[in-house]
Amino acid sequence: MPPRFKPDVSTELLVWARESARLSVEAAAKKAGLKAHRLEAFEAGDDRPTLKQLVKLARTYQRPLGVFCLSSPPKDFDTKLRDFRRLATAEARAHSSELELQIRRSLARRELALELYRELEDEDPPKFPLRARLSDDPEQVGLRIREHLAVTTEKQQGWSSTSDALRNWRIALERANVLVFQAVGVEPNEVRGFSISEQPFPAVVTNTKDAPAGRIFTLFHELAHVMLNDGGLCDFYDRGSSHDRRIEAFCNRVAAATLLPRDAFLSDPLVVAKAGPRTWTNEELTRLSRRFRVSRQAILIRLITFGRATQTFYDRKKREFDEDWLKYREELKKSEGGPSYPARTVARDGRLFIRLILSSYDAENITSSDVSDYLGVKLRHLPQIREEVYETSS
Repeated sequence: MPPRFKPDVSTELLVWARESARLSVEAAAKKAGLKAHRLEAFEAGDDRPTLKQLVKLARTYQRPLGVFCLSSPPKDFDTKLRDFRRLATAEARAHSSELELQIRRSLARRELALELYRELEDEDPPKFPLRARLSDDPEQVGLRIREHLAVTTEKQQGWSSTSDALRNWRIALERANVLVFQAVGVEPNEVRGFSISEQPFPAVVTNTKDAPAGRIFTLFHELAHVMLNDGGLCDFYDRGSSHDRRIEAFCNRVAAATLLPRDAFLSDPLVVAKAGPRTWTNEELTRLSRRFRVSRQAILIRLITFGRATQTFYDRKKREFDEDWLKYREELKKSEGGPSYPARTVARDGRLFIRLILSSYDAENITSSDVSDYLGVKLRHLPQIREEVYETSS
């Protein structure tokens, strides 16, 4: 039997890829299906990984396989991210290896989407055209988003559930050439969402462990960051500057204005009946959130905006809702069932990204092995995934 092919990989690259993923040798080896002593041998130069082992390591570190062809670790490899949102109860701390991998995974998928589109069309994809400035009126920004996405209030209130609303908002964004991904394996008390503002194919990322209504709000909070294109690496640990607070408040108001247009919200009978600053019961807030298929936070922001609640009431309720959700997450972990594997794949990677892969496969630009590698699925799931991504929104 001929010897297995072992690419000539820099040991410095192997160490850099693992350490930048914030994984110990033991943790990385376990994720890649290797013995720890084998990985130690690779990093020491006493042995080299086979191509199959290198593919597994690339997947573990969420790095493109091609990066291991370099002679040394690249500088400024990671694209700068625009936002990093936490629950109000989260403490400032270094982010986990799981979050590092999800950030890198999103960056790699965006680059892959660009490459696949260019091969299919021989040109760059259209850019997402909407822009915003902090001096803009959030009400007008929200209306421009709704007009561009072509989603009416009547259509929104006709969706069958909050999960259905999340699905349809994602489809609307993807039709507008915004990639929508979901981070997995990261607790929502660490992060609820982030965005990649580079054009074309900007990306917004929500947390699959967050509630559907919370993810809807995150979609448009992150889209506001994309529209601002404020540049630079967001300070993950100190959100305390006045400029940061101004940006966050603006993005929250844009998200709320998009999801709850002024006229529709103020004409709701429950809102009409409570003119002036009032205290709202949880039941009333829940009724409004279910009517519009949005989070209670979005409702609170609109109540503040239109003078129907005080800032003190908002702050108290926001923290209360965040704590309620963390408790609910603990209960949810004990439940069984959930979406099918193909449905989870589509929810994680988004229809736009998966359609590009399927179109590239149909055009014979990539192989079935590429499809399996890019999506991390076995080919037997492909027919169900194809059926799921080509369903139309309601």
